Amino acid sequence: MIDESHLPVSEQSLVYRLRKRAEIRRNIQDRKSVQEGRADRIADLLEEAADEIELLTPKPVERKCCVCGTTENLHKDGWYGYRCNSDDCVPF
Repeated sequence: MIDESHLPVSEQSLVYRLRKRAEIRRNIQDRKSVQEGRADRIADLLEEAADEIELLTPKPVERKCCVCGTTENLHKDGWYGYRCNSDDCVPF
């Protein structure tokens, strides 16, 4: 988990806040489940929700030149995907 505690709550991700809340619940010594060493079902649900959100959140795709693999000066190239503007980069 990436530490977002330095950010204002309004800028922290939902996943971070769910996981942090689960961690807090599991560390409250006055809670009966903590005293008895049992699982906290609400904390488990918070963690499960965070896991599902991470699975459903699309990951950013890094654009690379399909010929040389660089990530600089790219343009869309119809069939191939992305190409760079380098004179040294020549397809086949």
